[in-house]
Amino acid sequence: MNFRLLFTRMLAIFGLVLACGGHAFAEPLRIAGSVCTAQPAEPGEAVEPQSGRKFYLEFPCDLQPGEKVNFILSMHGAGGTGARMRNYFPTGDYLQRYRLVVATPTSATTSRIWNGEADDVILQRIVDLVFENFGKANIKTFWLAGHSQGGITATRLVCTPFFANKADGLLSMSGGRIGKVEYVPDFFGPRPPGVTKWPPGAPDPGAKPSVEPTPSCDFSFIFTTGEKEITGLPETSPLAQKFACGARVRKADIVDTQPKAGTSEVFEYSKCGGGRLVADMFRRGKSHGDGILVNETEALLRMMLSAPSGKVQAK
Repeated sequence: MNFRLLFTRMLAIFGLVLACGGHAFAEPLRIAGSVCTAQPAEPGEAVEPQSGRKFYLEFPCDLQPGEKVNFILSMHGAGGTGARMRNYFPTGDYLQRYRLVVATPTSATTSRIWNGEADDVILQRIVDLVFENFGKANIKTFWLAGHSQGGITATRLVCTPFFANKADGLLSMSGGRIGKVEYVPDFFGPRPPGVTKWPPGAPDPGAKPSVEPTPSCDFSFIFTTGEKEITGLPETSPLAQKFACGARVRKADIVDTQPKAGTSEVFEYSKCGGGRLVADMFRRGKSHGDGILVNETEALLRMMLSAPSGKVQAK
């Protein structure tokens, strides 16, 4: 349903409430089948109409007609679900503060791995649905975000014809970094005695989970990783070179104490061409499956919203 039409109906209901002396109650804001206040069970309440696929769609409950919003398409890792991704990267805590619209689908494959044209088409349709219901002109910024294989998928998609002129940025959380990094031998946790490859099918120790060559399109890029995932964070970045950035600068550490403790080091490349953001977050003491903490999440959102925006409106 078109957002403007929906809001008009809500105003009519509100008028009826006033006329009846407050004895009636307006329905909660609902967009594409999802109520802003809901905490729906897997796979979410929103519906992509052509396929019937359900997904999570979250947005500010006090959203006003014509208000600018910041859109994130959030993708889980291999074997994950939309529900797990919402817990891993808890953007739902910041919908109101940062005027976020967050779509979090689940892969349709049996293994729940983003793979192939079917998933790609659904992701595109979800983006189109958000543009239609919230108003394309109201999308202030649009970021792809993903954990692990979801981050690798986002990196694969960002320069494809559909996304290249829409996505302002890419957040890869323990996924592919643009530029080489090396896994630690126990990337997936301690291996059983006598097992040389853990888990079965995992990359060999020392494998380089990187994205090469440098992407052909322009976008801002943030990479997060745990200290227990890689042998060390590189001091260079192909994207920083592409944008002729200056020196890498260490920012203030991000410290979390509740509900879990954690300290993250943040590095940004200075004076990038076009104001682009290229940054790394190195999460001390964290492993591959450790979720993004509260202050880490807010720090990432602030970085994302500080980057250049407007590809959607410019198209």
